Amino acid sequence: MLESNVLKNIFNQTVINHYFELEVAKALDSKLARPPIYLSIGTEHIPPSILAAFRSANFSFKDYAIFPQHRCHSYYLTFGGDPTSLALELCGSIKGCNKGMGGSASVSNTKTANLFGHSGLLGDQVPISVGYAHASQMPTVVIMGDAAAEEDYVLGALGFAATKNVPILFLCEDNNLSILTEKKIRRSWNIVNVALGFGIDSIEIHDQPSEIYKQVLEFVQNPKPTLINILCQRHRWHAGSGIDNEPKWNTYEELVKTVKSEFGHKFVNETLVDINSTITTLWKSIAHECSRNN
Repeated sequence: MLESNVLKNIFNQTVINHYFELEVAKALDSKLARPPIYLSIGTEHIPPSILAAFRSANFSFKDYAIFPQHRCHSYYLTFGGDPTSLALELCGSIKGCNKGMGGSASVSNTKTANLFGHSGLLGDQVPISVGYAHASQMPTVVIMGDAAAEEDYVLGALGFAATKNVPILFLCEDNNLSILTEKKIRRSWNIVNVALGFGIDSIEIHDQPSEIYKQVLEFVQNPKPTLINILCQRHRWHAGSGIDNEPKWNTYEELVKTVKSEFGHKFVNETLVDINSTITTLWKSIAHECSRNN
């Protein structure tokens, strides 16, 4: 069980991420946002669970580094990013967080945090982050998917991190899909076993916030080469707002139920209404500004 304040913080940021992504989907469908768009609906609770672990150890945003993958909106929002700047970025505005040049896959926040955007090459954030962590000796989290875990330079980076005892957490968001191809078709091995072979502390978990928090906190308290493979769900297309199949589980809805049980329906309903209203208003202002500038 999570402590009450930790659970509230994870819930609050998860709801922000969730409603923001729902508005992004609408913006994409209305051609306000520019494709490709990589939505984090289904994994919006993972970044807040990571942040909660760093907060519990009294880390500020500038005390560690985050290297997200292409599906990065929720990481940007969670680790100090400005929602308006992200919305403008997704619409291609020069006022966006990457001046409209990064788009959905490559958002950065180096003003208030050390969050470095993805370049667009599958998995290249992994060796880059290992080099950064080795040079700076700063605790670093790099996020990859199960497809990126198959790249040769990713495997080489794991070996280097183990050899040099780099303070890095490899976090694999394993949704079992490379676009639409399942792992069982692509490979016969498990990234956890590969990392263990390098001597890296490694574990596979389901995407429950309490378990993510627990495992990340262990890394935060003792930064060393670590790999966590999180079994999770992607609720929308690889790129776009459509739905391939109904998800096997919905951790967002499970989190809402947990918080209702802990703090009551009134608290949850008021939080949902307030955040939804704030995010909706934000996107209305973005639509107005973008239409005025076109």
